[in-house]
Amino acid sequence: MSKKEEGNSTPHTGYETKITPSNSSLAVYLMALGAFCALFAVLGVNRYWLSPPHQKMALALSNDLTLLNKTAQNKNLIRVQNVTFSAPGHTPATEWIQYLGTPVAKNKNGDLSLDITLIHLISEGPGTLLRPQRYGVIAQFEFFDLKTKNKVGEFARTYWLGIYF
Repeated sequence: MSKKEEGNSTPHTGYETKITPSNSSLAVYLMALGAFCALFAVLGVNRYWLSPPHQKMALALSNDLTLLNKTAQNKNLIRVQNVTFSAPGHTPATEWIQYLGTPVAKNKNGDLSLDITLIHLISEGPGTLLRPQRYGVIAQFEFFDLKTKNKVGEFARTYWLGIYF
C-alpha cells in the first residue's frame, strides 16, 4: 500500500462516480418529473384551474361577495330585493349568466335592486408560452332604489379566471 492510500480511511473500490452530461440530464429530467407530479397533485386537489370558466366565475363571485359582506358595501348588499345580470354583446360572459344563480341573499323587505353587468375581458399581449394571455370578467354592480329608480351606489370588481396561449 502506498503512503497516499494509507491516509485514506475509506477503502478504494476501483469505481469512481463521475457526473457526466447524461447523468446530469437524467437528474434534471427526474427533478422536472417530480415537480410535474407535485403540481398535478396540487391541481388535483384544487380543481379551480381545471374547471370550466362559468364554474370559476360562479366561485370567484361567491367568494368575493363573502368578502364584500365584511366591508362598507354590505350596507347596500343586505337591502337587495332582486338581482339581474346582463352582458353586452355576444361574449362568453353572456353564456355564463345562466350558471350564476343568485349570488346575493335576497331580502324580501329590501328596497334596492342590484344590476350586475358582466364584461368579458382579455389581457393584451402576444399570448406566447412565456407570456400567456389572461381572460376574465369585469363585474359592474349597480344599486337602484326600487321606488325612485335612482342609482344609490355602484362598484366594480375584476375576476381573472384563467390563461390561454
